[in-house]
Amino acid sequence: PNHATDGKPRTGRQKHMNITITRPTAQHRIITDMQALAESVRLGNRILELDATTDSTEAEASERRKEQDAVRERLDSLLKSIEHRTLVVTLRGLNSSQWAQITLKNSRTVHGRVVSDLPAIAKEAAPLMLESAGWADGSDVEFTGEEFSRLIDSMTDSQVNALMQTVQELNTPVVEIPKELTLLAWRIGLSTRRSCSTTCDARDVSASA
Repeated sequence: PNHATDGKPRTGRQKHMNITITRPTAQHRIITDMQALAESVRLGNRILELDATTDSTEAEASERRKEQDAVRERLDSLLKSIEHRTLVVTLRGLNSSQWAQITLKNSRTVHGRVVSDLPAIAKEAAPLMLESAGWADGSDVEFTGEEFSRLIDSMTDSQVNALMQTVQELNTPVVEIPKELTLLAWRIGLSTRRSCSTTCDARDVSASA
C-alpha cells in the first residue's frame, strides 16, 4: 500500500503537479532621441539659472519672467516629444543554460582573471529576453528581437551599460527572501497587530461604558 511520509496510508491517488519557475521580468526605458534629451537637460539648467538670478530693476525681472515662460514652454514640449520617442521594453530573465552559454561565449581569461564583454552579452541576451515593447506615451510599436539587436548597435555607451544592468539583474536574481525583508515584514506585522490591539481595546472600553 502507498504510505505518506508520516507513515499513514494514502487514501487516493496523488495528483501530479507540474512545478515550474516563473522567471522575473522588468521594464527598461530606452530614449531613442538623445539629442532631444541633451537639449532638455540644457533647458532645465537654464531654468535653474533664471530662478537663482537676482534682478536689479523691474525691467530685468520682467525680461527674466518672459524668458522663464518661454524656456518652460519649450521644455514641456520637448519632454512630451522625448516620451513619444522613448521605447519601453519588457524583458524576462533567461534560463540558466541560455545565460551560461551567452556569458561563457563572451568572456575570456586575461592574466588569470575572467573578463566579460558586457556590450556583447547585452546585445546577445536582451533580444532573447524580449517579451513586449511599446512607446512610453502608450503608442504601439512592432519590435522584434532582430530589430532590438540593431538598436543596441546604435546605443551610446551609457545606454548599453544601463541595459546590461537590467539584463544582469534579471538573470542573476535573488533566490531567497533576504533576512532584512523578513525582519521588516515581521516588524510591520507586529506594528499592525499592536494597532489592532489598541483599537480593539478602545472599542471594548467604549462598549462597556
